[in-house]
Amino acid sequence: EAEDALRRVQQRLSSLAKFHQDLYETASLAQLRADQVLEDLARQTTNLGSDANRQIDLRLDMDKVTLAPDQAGPLAMLGTEALTYAVKHASGTTDGPVFVALSMKHAGGDTGQEISVTIENSLSAEGGTGRDVGLGMRLITAFATQLDGQLRQERMGDRYVVEVVFDRV
Repeated sequence: EAEDALRRVQQRLSSLAKFHQDLYETASLAQLRADQVLEDLARQTTNLGSDANRQIDLRLDMDKVTLAPDQAGPLAMLGTEALTYAVKHASGTTDGPVFVALSMKHAGGDTGQEISVTIENSLSAEGGTGRDVGLGMRLITAFATQLDGQLRQERMGDRYVVEVVFDRV
């Protein structure tokens, strides 16, 4: 249990460090490519959660989205928590893959101001409800509030979905 807890803390710190690296390397501090930040976080998180006995199929569907650092920060942290949760709880059937999916879309076309971010993972039939009131889910709720976004978390058949929809400022 202690190793698992330390691994989760290490993952959170690595994600935070990656976001700060992206922030410092950006040509303009006025805008960040949020899609690239989330994609990098997703790859890092699934790599940490995969091993010889458990391969995770990462599925990405990303629109190009630029955000101000005031929004990119909470979104990166929300993404880190939701991806960590998804990797931790991803499970599948004996004939189905274990997957984590991440999408970031403009609502209303490429110039839309409303952004939707969805993170989902596969669940086995006995995978539970997916509901958790732990620190990670409380942080997800707090980061969605910072984005002034609408948060949805639910089990949908063999998937668990976390979605936040917010307006780009």
